[in-house]
Amino acid sequence: MTSLNAISLNKTKTLGPSIVCLATLIAFGPTVHPSYVTLDSAWLTTGNALLQRGEFDVVSKIWTDFSVGTRLTLGAEYLPVRDTSVWLDFLVFGERWAGHHLMNLLLYIIAALLFHRFAVNTWRDFKGPEKAEEWGLWC
Repeated sequence: MTSLNAISLNKTKTLGPSIVCLATLIAFGPTVHPSYVTLDSAWLTTGNALLQRGEFDVVSKIWTDFSVGTRLTLGAEYLPVRDTSVWLDFLVFGERWAGHHLMNLLLYIIAALLFHRFAVNTWRDFKGPEKAEEWGLWC
């Protein structure tokens, strides 16, 4: 394979993920701003003293403490990944809300790229690599 063909192939392989990143940035980029969003649940963000503590024992409370007090503080449902994410946001960014929003944007981009990879692999397995190229799915 000539080096020109290798460069062309590399561009083709990065085109799909680049489009996914750009589309995600266009869709969710406006959410990165320096203020609190009123749609955020106050009991989870501004009013939650447990998640705002910068102590590492909070992680064990999030994952293993099923007492009524902790569950009422974190919400009725058991969502330790969400609660750990909010705690990490407060640990890293404090009340600088743009950081919280930027972290969410990065998570959206990662999720979109993972979905793109899943969709391309599923299509390739189902229809074959020739059909993936024919339909413009960049592998």
